[in-house]
Amino acid sequence: MRWLSLALFMLIGAVLEWTGWLVWKKQKISVLHDYHRRHVSPEDVPAYSAAIGKALCLLGGGLQAAGLANFFTRSGWGWICGAGCFIWSIGWMRKTQKKYNGSVL
Repeated sequence: MRWLSLALFMLIGAVLEWTGWLVWKKQKISVLHDYHRRHVSPEDVPAYSAAIGKALCLLGGGLQAAGLANFFTRSGWGWICGAGCFIWSIGWMRKTQKKYNGSVL
């Protein structure tokens, strides 16, 4: 069961990191829902995509770190790490959405 949990955390984290990389480095905000990018002006796309992409990478990395910590330590430290990265990345995304899109989620 621990292997399955680790595999799921690593897979979901990798998908989020890949999506974050696409948004951040390739500026493909088209992978985001239309509602989240509707009011972003073309000149703000580089800054918007960098912030959202980094936040997605943080979320994915936090999930992977949580999975690894839970697997190797068999304690709750992974959940603390995952929750911290989740809260930080969601706050970062909300702040970015408000700044560049005019609305929050």
